[in-house]
Amino acid sequence: MPTPDPLPSDAEVARRAAHRRAFGDVIRQAREDRGLSQEALADLAEVSRPTIARIEGSTNTITLDRLWALASALDISAADLIGRTERAVERRSRPRG
Repeated sequence: MPTPDPLPSDAEVARRAAHRRAFGDVIRQAREDRGLSQEALADLAEVSRPTIARIEGSTNTITLDRLWALASALDISAADLIGRTERAVERRSRPRG
């Protein structure tokens, strides 16, 4: 019988949440930069509008297939979306002084 994965630490849970928030912000900004509504992006990415709302609201994780669909719909590479997300997380994690 396979051993279940251990539960993530509180720090890992927080890190994942920070990445989901940043990714949602990146998607929202890219959508707005292109003048798209959530409905229009949903149509282009072939997902529902509530799915877009959950992604932008950071309450939803996504699959690689959905990442590629969003990137294509936004005319941005998936790598660029991930890079923007990583930079946003880095900016937010810097101490403010």
